[in-house]
Amino acid sequence: MDSVDVASVASMALRTGILVAGPLLLAGMVAGIFFGVLQAMTQIHEATLTVVPKMAAVIAALAVGGPWMFQTLRSLIVGLYRLIPSVTG
Repeated sequence: MDSVDVASVASMALRTGILVAGPLLLAGMVAGIFFGVLQAMTQIHEATLTVVPKMAAVIAALAVGGPWMFQTLRSLIVGLYRLIPSVTG
């Protein structure tokens, strides 16, 4: 396995990590912005009011996209396991 193969595996792992984490981060960001604007409009400045909706949004995104995320990570791991013989032999 040469440096091109290592770079390819690293690129594939980073791409998969971004694909899996992206929806969760996006859901938290959208909820945070929405409730931040809502707090600014109502002038209620309580720190815990943004934490709970963000957590709920991330949990909802995980519930909806969880099977797809699991399948994506599983295909990455299976691909890495299939590369083991080329590394050792």
